[in-house]
Amino acid sequence: MAAATPVTSLEEEVSCPICQGVLREPVTIDCGHNFCRGCLTRYCETPGPASGAPACPLCKEPFRAGGFRPNWQLASVVANIERLKSGSRPGAGGACPEHGEKLYFFCEEDEAQLCALCREAAEHRAHAVRFLEEAAGPYRNIRSTLIRCEARKCRKPEAVSPELGQRIRDLPQQALLLQREMKVFLEKLRCELDYEPARPSLDPGTAHPKLLLSEDRLGARFCYKWQRSPDGPQRFDRATCVLARAGFTGGRHTWVVRVDLGPGGSCTAGVALGALPRKGELRLRPAAGVWAVRLAGGCASALGAFPTRLALREPPRQLRVSLDYEVGWVTFANAATREPIHTFTASFTQEVFPFFGLWGRGSSFSLSP
Repeated sequence: MAAATPVTSLEEEVSCPICQGVLREPVTIDCGHNFCRGCLTRYCETPGPASGAPACPLCKEPFRAGGFRPNWQLASVVANIERLKSGSRPGAGGACPEHGEKLYFFCEEDEAQLCALCREAAEHRAHAVRFLEEAAGPYRNIRSTLIRCEARKCRKPEAVSPELGQRIRDLPQQALLLQREMKVFLEKLRCELDYEPARPSLDPGTAHPKLLLSEDRLGARFCYKWQRSPDGPQRFDRATCVLARAGFTGGRHTWVVRVDLGPGGSCTAGVALGALPRKGELRLRPAAGVWAVRLAGGCASALGAFPTRLALREPPRQLRVSLDYEVGWVTFANAATREPIHTFTASFTQEVFPFFGLWGRGSSFSLSP
C-alpha cells in the first residue's frame, strides 16, 4: 500500500468526528471539540433518549445547542490544506501528471506541486520553491493545537450578585458626582493660587465717551451725556468699554472690581487682547479676544461663544478677577464670599489688558487690589 502523502496525512488530522470528512465551516462547542456546522446542527435536531441539553458526540458532556463558536483559525488551516491538495489531484500516487516523476517540491507562487523537471522549467525557475515536507511544516502542529483546544474547558460565567449588580448600576452616577467634586476642587485651587495683587489704572485714551473716569483712574460711572473726548484710534466708539493702561505678558495677577448697578444696568469685567478692535460693534467672546463675565439683573453670565448664565448662591457685588498668563487661566470669584464663579482656559501669546464695560444710568465700578 502506498504511503500517504504529506497533504493526505494533514487532511486526516482535520476531519469531522461525525461525518469523518474534512471539516466544513468548523465550529467549537462548550467542551472544546470541533465539528462541521452542518453535521452538528443535524445532530442537535435528532431527538435523543432523554430531554434536555444535547451531549457531545465524543465526550458526552452537555453543551448548549445554540452555543456554536466558529473556529476561524481551524477553517484557515483547512483552506490551506485544500490548496496544497489541489495541486496533487491530477497525478496519481504522488507522481507528476506531465513528466511522471515523483513530486518533491511546492511552488509558493503557483501553489502547485513540482517534480525535479518542473522545478527547472522556465515558468517556475524564478519562483520561490520549497520542499513539500518544508511547505507542509507550518501545519504540522495541527493535532497538538486541536488537542489543546479540546482540553481547554470554557468557564461558565458566574452569576452576578444583586449587590454587585447594584454597584455596577451606580457607577455612572458616582462618576458624575466625582466629576462635579473635581470641578469644584479645581475652581477652589485656581482661587487659592498665589497671585500678585494688581490695581489697574484705567486708560482714558481707550474709554468710550459715555464713561466718566474718576480722577485717580481707579473707577468709572456711566453717563448718558457724551464727554468731550478727542477721538483716536485706541478709543472705543460703539461699545461702552475701557481698558487698563498697563497690560500683562506673564505671571499671576489679581484685582477686585466693586460693582454698583443702577436699574437695568450691567457691568462687564475680565481681560482682553491689546489688539482688540476699538471701532464699530464689538463681540465680547474669546474668539474675538475677550474673556469676561457680565453682571446684570442680579445674575452673572460667562461670555463664551454664547452667553451662559451661571448658577450662584448670590450675585456678587465684588468680583475678583485673576489671571495666570502662563497656564492660560482667567478665573472669576466672589471677592466677599470666595465662591468660585467661572474659569476660562486660553493660550496667551500676546499682551493682555484688564477689560471693563459699563451700561445703565447710575451704574459704576471701582478697582482695588
